[in-house]
Amino acid sequence: MNEEKIPLGQKVAQLIEKSPFKSPLNFHNEIIRRYGKDAIKQRRLYWVINYRGNRRIKDEVISQIATALKLKFYELVGGTTSEPPAEGPSKAFFPYGPKSNDNAAILYNLYHGLPFKPQRIKISGRASTIEENEAIKGFQCFKLAVLEKGLVELVIKHKNGESERVDLKSSEGFNFNSGEPHYFENKSKLTSKIFVISYLKPA
Repeated sequence: MNEEKIPLGQKVAQLIEKSPFKSPLNFHNEIIRRYGKDAIKQRRLYWVINYRGNRRIKDEVISQIATALKLKFYELVGGTTSEPPAEGPSKAFFPYGPKSNDNAAILYNLYHGLPFKPQRIKISGRASTIEENEAIKGFQCFKLAVLEKGLVELVIKHKNGESERVDLKSSEGFNFNSGEPHYFENKSKLTSKIFVISYLKPA
C-alpha cells in the first residue's frame, strides 16, 4: 500500500517545530543569516507553511528552506505532493536553452538524489533510435526525456501489448519506465535533438 503524500507546507511546519528554531519567525532569521538580501521574504515562508493547494512552489524557495533545515532538496520534497512523479509529465523541470542543459541535469538530480546519466541524442530526419529496455538487478530503471530541438515522439511498448506514443516538449520533462521496450522517433525532415537522463530507484 502506498503511503499518502502530505503537502510540503505541512512537512515544513513539522520540521520547524522539531528544530532548534521552534517558530517560523526564528527559522526565517536563519534563512536571512544564510542568504542575506537574497533570502525569501517572511510572507513567502508563511505562505508555504500554510498552503495546501496544488500550485507549484518555486524551486529557489524550497532550496532555501531545505538548506536552512540542513536537508538536501530531495529529502525535503520526498513524501510530499511536491515530489516529482516516477512516470508521466514532470513540471519539476526548468525550461532550458542549449547553454543550460547541464544545469537541467543537475536540477533533476537534486529532486531524486539518485544515480543518473545524462546524454544528448541527435536523430536524423524521419529516423528512429534503436529499440531498447534497461534492466539492473535490484533497481527500477527510469528515464526523463526533454525535447531540445525538432519534433520527436517517444514510443513505449507496455507489457500488456499496447504501445503508448508521447510527443516530447521543450517546456517540461516526461518520465517513464525504461525497463519497458522503447525508442524515439523523429517526426521532422530535419535533425532533431533530445536530452535524456537515465536514473535508478531501489526495487
